[in-house]
Amino acid sequence: MSVGSEPQGSAGAGAPATECGELELLRGLLDASPAAIIGRTLDGTITHWNVAAERLYGYRAEEVIGRRADLIFPEPWQVAEMSDANPRLLRGEVIAPAEGVRRRRDGSLVAVEVTVAPLRDADGQVVGACVMSTELTDVREGPRMRTPAAALLEEAQAIARIGSWEIDQATGRATWTDQVYELFGLRPERIPAGDSSPFRRLVHPDDLPAYEALHEEVLRTGEPGEVEYRVLRPDGAVRHLHSRARRVETAGGVKLVGTVQDVTDARALERETVATHDLFAGVLDAATEIAIVAVDTAGRITVFNRGAELMLGYTAAEMIGRHTPQAYHDAGELARRAAELGLAPGLEVLVASARAGRPETRDWTYVRKDGSTLTVSLTVTALRKDCGEIVGFIGTARDVTESRAADAARREAERRFKAAFEHAPIGVAITGLHGDARGRFLQTNPALNDLVGYAPGELDGMPVASITHPDDVEATDEAIDQLALGEGVTFEKRYVHRAGHEIAMLISVTPIPEEGDARPRYCVAQCINVSESKQFEEQLRHIADHDVLTGLANRQRFESELQRVLAEARRYDRAGALLLLDLDGFKHVNDQFGHPVGDELVARVGGVLASSVRATDVVARVGGDEFAIILQEVQEADAVAVAQKIIEAIRQHGVVIHGLQHARVTTSVGVTTFDAAIERTSEELIVEADNAMYEAKAAGRDGYRVYRRGTNRRQVLTRHDSWLERLRDALERDRFVLHAQPIRPICAEPEPWYELLLRLRNERDELIAPAAFLHNAERFDVMGEIDRWVLRRAVTLLHDHHRAGGQLRLAVNLSGLTMNDVALAEDLAEMLAARPIPEGALVIEVTETAAIGNIARAGELARDLRALGCHVALDDFGSGFASFSYLKHLNFDYVKIDGEYVRQMTATRSDQVVVRAVVDIAKGLGAQTVAEFVGDEATVEMLRDFGVEFGQGFHLGRPGPLAHTLPPPRYAAA
Repeated sequence: MSVGSEPQGSAGAGAPATECGELELLRGLLDASPAAIIGRTLDGTITHWNVAAERLYGYRAEEVIGRRADLIFPEPWQVAEMSDANPRLLRGEVIAPAEGVRRRRDGSLVAVEVTVAPLRDADGQVVGACVMSTELTDVREGPRMRTPAAALLEEAQAIARIGSWEIDQATGRATWTDQVYELFGLRPERIPAGDSSPFRRLVHPDDLPAYEALHEEVLRTGEPGEVEYRVLRPDGAVRHLHSRARRVETAGGVKLVGTVQDVTDARALERETVATHDLFAGVLDAATEIAIVAVDTAGRITVFNRGAELMLGYTAAEMIGRHTPQAYHDAGELARRAAELGLAPGLEVLVASARAGRPETRDWTYVRKDGSTLTVSLTVTALRKDCGEIVGFIGTARDVTESRAADAARREAERRFKAAFEHAPIGVAITGLHGDARGRFLQTNPALNDLVGYAPGELDGMPVASITHPDDVEATDEAIDQLALGEGVTFEKRYVHRAGHEIAMLISVTPIPEEGDARPRYCVAQCINVSESKQFEEQLRHIADHDVLTGLANRQRFESELQRVLAEARRYDRAGALLLLDLDGFKHVNDQFGHPVGDELVARVGGVLASSVRATDVVARVGGDEFAIILQEVQEADAVAVAQKIIEAIRQHGVVIHGLQHARVTTSVGVTTFDAAIERTSEELIVEADNAMYEAKAAGRDGYRVYRRGTNRRQVLTRHDSWLERLRDALERDRFVLHAQPIRPICAEPEPWYELLLRLRNERDELIAPAAFLHNAERFDVMGEIDRWVLRRAVTLLHDHHRAGGQLRLAVNLSGLTMNDVALAEDLAEMLAARPIPEGALVIEVTETAAIGNIARAGELARDLRALGCHVALDDFGSGFASFSYLKHLNFDYVKIDGEYVRQMTATRSDQVVVRAVVDIAKGLGAQTVAEFVGDEATVEMLRDFGVEFGQGFHLGRPGPLAHTLPPPRYAAA
């Protein structure tokens, strides 16, 4: 709170409209301020010394008024800070807060933050300064070093002189004063009398024309002139000089006379422009960290400074004229204080002590304009006339919310430390840092003793190294050295339990300095058992390179392991074998019983394979029903034996029974061997095993084949039955086949909408599911050609269908590799130009993982496809754990909700929450939703309640050939 009188029209301050006038308000404000405020003239003579200054520096006002302010500066060079030549002050600039060191009356040093505002006379001239100082918490850096700006200022004050000169036009002889020599940096004894050329040679080349033109112009016109120029002095300094010249007619003839002055510092001053302030506004504006409010005797606010605006959120215009207690004081707190004083709630509660001549400083709660609260330290002082009559009150408040909270927290921490130490659920130890106690436990809590298997108090006095893992002792010593310097540390280490096993610990240690000793004598360590989290990290690493369904190594791990085994085989002259196998009849199981049954079968086969080989061998799931096995240090006969064992095991365990139906799967195994002499890359070995596997299938399945190398090392890459050749052959011979699965409306208008699904027809006219060949298509870089094949078929289907009068929408899933192909949009544009289709008839699906992997490209692709009249869907949303915020950047027309959230949605609350959230966000962004894996009518009803527009799954329609799935009119080409 604060006091004064009626405003003078300023938004930030007003002045009391009382007899006392502005001077009384200013005096009261200065004396009420918690900051030390010193008024002084330009030469440093003290004119005002407020109560806070008396407290801060130990001098009474009558002891210092009339004396120079340098009595509080500990070092002579600091006097430059208050010099009357200070350029910023002379320009009327308020000098922003800066830290400094001052000396008290008792000789002790105090760290302060200083703000300096100019004082002006009635004519607006700067005649002095108002210096506001607030004490910092401690003196850490010692006296300040002299700044370059202060040194430059002292040098400018020392060399600022004016020289004069004249030139007799009749004789051409020039004369000048000694100051001219000094300004140009020349020594008089080295300059011939009357010779001005040495001066001319020092003028900066760029300024020389103007320098010479001055004399000619003045002589020609007879009018005085002036010029400013730079000189390059012999000592290397560059100075700015200002010369004036005039023509003088004398009895002896015409003379040119003038002066030269160093204006280097003056120009520097001009570059440092800043707004000027009068005395009252200067004090208020400098106090942005302090709220200063003045009220008259009736309690009406008359002054509300910028600090108050920042603190409370009100503007001065909003507050001036209001009554202070009702404006921003906490009403309940005001009432409680009133009850303590026996007063009615109101202004008097705040000013009673000040009215009695005892300025009071007290913590209060302020209420901001937005309703939030803060704690302030408020000092209230009465504003009096010279006769002693009170005409108002001044309040200065500083936000102490954080400091008070910190103080309270510190006291609470101290109070509870002992209890927390004893009862903390984590280990806590106090350890010595110096002398005999260095590296020894001084005190340990029960939790730490229990963690490492010792009785309470048994560790006290023991070296920390005694229970530290030997490999971590050195790191622990380094941490103690760092702590001894006062630096906290956090690190991981291992303790050794009394029983002998290791315990992973996260140690966070804080050094604790003792009063009067600069070095911390001991430290407090918090010890958290992170053994479980370490195990969890291992689990995460396991998930990253293992198949989730089977627990076996995934394709990425398999490829890296194969490269490692091959490298070791070459280095240590070892032999080994690679087995590649898939399940015969697996597609029939998936189609007949559904994916859940197929997943259970794959998981079971993974277990069979893992139990059929040694622990040192590597078993991986590399595709939908495709597995790979790396056998280390075996010969061909051993590899064949393992293949036979696996074939027999899957015969026994490959039976699927579902209700009254059953099916059986077998396996075809391809075997290839390697040793140090066989120069094969991992990729080549995979193709060899793949070829052998298809030889086994061609031979009737349920068997194995060993790959036999020819004489040509590259034969493996050009065999007709390799996957690369098989896929290219499928493209050339049109062996790819399209099936379609319907997408049914749930909360949308009925319309024929289908997703196209890709199949591959092999030489025996069997259909191969995409899981068996798409990864090879990506591996051999033919995925883009396959995607374009599908797009051409889709465009043709849509063109023929709509030309025949039908309505149809088709969705095509785009691979991540094709999504990144910048030529895709151009190729699709050519297809559409040849066979136009209605807008929105073709929907391009992009999987979430591919889109999130390259958001910029996904957004660009969506824009290009829309420009062609296509719609875009984000497929499998949620499978990549992406943030929902990606949707607004990707801007898709449809969001397909990953089936993992739909399959068990009716029984899983978390899945319901995710699905509802996706629907709400998609609707807000203008997109429609499609739910995948819809398996029953209950799921359909819940999706309808959630507002999902479309659904897809076996319950709504199974995939099938185009001829049996698409509505009439029939398609023209398959």
